[in-house]
This record gives sequence, structure tokens and C-alpha cells, in this order.
Amino acid sequence: MVTHSRHRGFTLIELLVVIAIIAILIALLLPAVQQAREAARRTQCRNNLKQIGLAMHNYLDSHQAFPSLRHTGTSPAGIHNGWGVKILPYLDQGPIYTQFDLNKPWYQGPLDTPPSSNLTLSQTRLAAYLCPSALDRSAFPAPNPTGVVLSTPFSTAPTTTTDPDSAPVRNTAPSDYIGFYSGGGYPVPLLDDSGALLPATATAGIEFALSPGGYRKIAAITDGTSNAIFISECSGRPLHYIRGKKQNGLSALGSGTATVTPAFADRKYTQPPWSDWGSGPSTAFAFFDGSGTEGRIAAGAISQCAINCNNVAGIYSFHVGGAHALLADGSVRFLGENMSSTVVGRLLLMNDGNVVSEF
Repeated sequence: MVTHSRHRGFTLIELLVVIAIIAILIALLLPAVQQAREAARRTQCRNNLKQIGLAMHNYLDSHQAFPSLRHTGTSPAGIHNGWGVKILPYLDQGPIYTQFDLNKPWYQGPLDTPPSSNLTLSQTRLAAYLCPSALDRSAFPAPNPTGVVLSTPFSTAPTTTTDPDSAPVRNTAPSDYIGFYSGGGYPVPLLDDSGALLPATATAGIEFALSPGGYRKIAAITDGTSNAIFISECSGRPLHYIRGKKQNGLSALGSGTATVTPAFADRKYTQPPWSDWGSGPSTAFAFFDGSGTEGRIAAGAISQCAINCNNVAGIYSFHVGGAHALLADGSVRFLGENMSSTVVGRLLLMNDGNVVSEF
């Protein structure tokens, strides 16, 4: 007698249970995977700043001074390039540096008069200037030299009701790292979180580690190279973010607007848009209250927020809990979002005589 065995398959209910268990496991594992990915991105971002710091010190060894924050030319008048260009040979980007015409603005193109390859070079995306945690985007400059006839002219300061998306602008490669500069209409001096006066360049000869127009000797950093911020993260520009929230309202493009009012709170783009590596991206010495109204603090106001507040001007990242900063000694520190604005202000100023012992 021949017997036939019957192979029993899974029932629909059993299959649904298995699928549900797999879905639960994926849901449990996904945050851990995302955290691991962000940890790797954060490490790469930190390593980028370490590379930049090493390049800065190699430049120092070769020139006996650190590079200037940015170079301003007279023919044509305006900003030509910045520290992002100066250290290219020390970031294994010698071919780009060799082709770069330091006597012409970084956005000047081959069809302009006179022609230049600088625009094409400035459109090269460089991993060393991009934090992997930041979103992928293009940048655009805010040029003001008058001696260049642009083949595609573009407005540097549309009115607040004019959207730069429809204005003739030029895309360049972005940077997530900035130097600091005091000026351009930004209110100084500022008060720290205890109400004490923070001196700044405009009033007391107190300066930042990178000189805005000259070369900085290491001996000039009298507070000590471990107490002076050189470069920090300022991610996401030219797109505008306040405390992690992307702004999507009316746009304001250009570097001419000094006073920021609540009317600008939801604009799409940062102001000013020094958001590409070719320009030597820089920002002003300013903190923001992070209230969502973009209240740029003025003299007499007390700063409430110093890290990850607003990427118009300041230290800003897409990391959870803080942002990286490169110190003048070449070390990289992670500055927590709850760090006192007093401490951040003291670290920004290289010669105010207030040395921060622990931070």
C-alpha cells in the first residue's frame, strides 16, 4: 500500500504574523542604523575640519602666517577669493589652485569680460568643504565688483518681495565651513548672557583668528591657539534654517541688508550668501535668539543662543546637540548647543584677554 505524505504550507495568518514580526524588527533596528550612519557622517565632518586645520598649519609653515579670511582686490573692486582658495594646494587640490586666477573674482566665467575659468573651478564640489550631515544643494555668491562685464548679469540685492529663484544668479559649489568676520553692518559690540560687554573689532581692536584682509602671525593670537576658533560649521547655506527648520517664505538675496526684522524671518535664503568655498565663506560676529523671528541682537541685547540657532551668521550644523569648530591649534572640538554665549564669544575673540580654561 502506497501512502502519500501531505506537505502543509503556511496559512495566511501565519504569514501575516511573520511579516508583522519582521516589520517590528525593522522598526526597532532602523533607528540604530540611522544613528550609526549619522555617527559616521559626523566623524567625516570632524575629519574635514581636521584636514582644513592641517592645511592651515602647512600654509603657516610655508608662509610664516595663516591665510587671510578673504582677499579684496581693487581692479576690479570687490572680493576676489578667500581662505577656501588659498589652502587648496594643502588639500590635494593643487590642479584647481594652479588654474585659479587670484586676480579675478571667483565667480568670473569664461564668457565674461575679461574671461576667466574661476567660475568653472568654483563649481567643483570638494568633499573637504562638505559636511555629509548637511543636505545636498548648490550655492550662489553675492558679487559686487564693478570692473567685470558679466555674460549673465545677476542682481545681488533684490527687494524683499522679489524671489531670487527667478533672478539671474550663478550656482557655485557650497561649503559647510566658515571663518568669522566683524563688520558689514552687523551690530557690535554685543552683550553676553550675563550682560557683560563683549568687545569686538569695531570698538576695541579685538579680533578674530583669521584676519579679514591680511596675514595673521601665530604670535598675534595672544589668548593661545587652543582658545581661538578658526573655522566652524555653518551648514545648509544658501538655504535658510532656524533651529533645524527650513524657511520657505519671501526671499532676500545679497549682502546689502544690514538690519534684519521679523519681515525676513521666513525667507528662503540666508543673508549674506557667502555660501561657497571659492569666496572664502565668512560670517559676522553675531548671535541669534532662535525665536523664529530671527531677532539679530543689537548692542544692549542679551544673547540667548549661540550654537545651532540660525545659519544666516553663526555656528550651525545638522548634528544633534551641537556643532564642530576648528581651533587655531589645529584641534577640533564639538560645541554643545547649551554652551554659554559668553564662552563662545570668548573663543571667537583671539586677543580679548579672556582665556577659557574648560569648555
